[in-house]
Amino acid sequence: MAKLVKCRNCEYQVARTANNCVQCHIKNPGLTTTDHFINTLCFAALLLGLMLLYKISFNDQLIQIADVEAAGFEKQYQRQTLIENAEGGWVGQWKSERIELYQFTDTVAVDLEFFSKRAAPDNVNGWNDACIHKNIILLSEGHNACQTLKQL
Repeated sequence: MAKLVKCRNCEYQVARTANNCVQCHIKNPGLTTTDHFINTLCFAALLLGLMLLYKISFNDQLIQIADVEAAGFEKQYQRQTLIENAEGGWVGQWKSERIELYQFTDTVAVDLEFFSKRAAPDNVNGWNDACIHKNIILLSEGHNACQTLKQL
């Protein structure tokens, strides 16, 4: 049998799990403010845990410029004027191609149209390819660097 408690509104004896009080018809009459507070804390902790789990799993997938260097990218100079939202940018050689490489923390905020225009056939910079892989955007004179980036 369910434990009886006082209704939080009229103090009539109701089951703790009752949906409505038979006396005053308030919803969830057996739940106290403390119960609501505990439920809210549990929900917030669960939400925070899921957010942290997502962040940890997402960060495992991020590529660092050091990872690209380990795969053979040779830095020549760092871009002083960065593309909006970029953490870092470098110009250098990779797979015998001149490239620009940009690292982002959030690729959702990246203006992909800007990068695709920079690799359009009529561009003045000489870029033939533009690609994005995870959190790295690459502009290249050829097509090998993008293929290699996608393997990281």
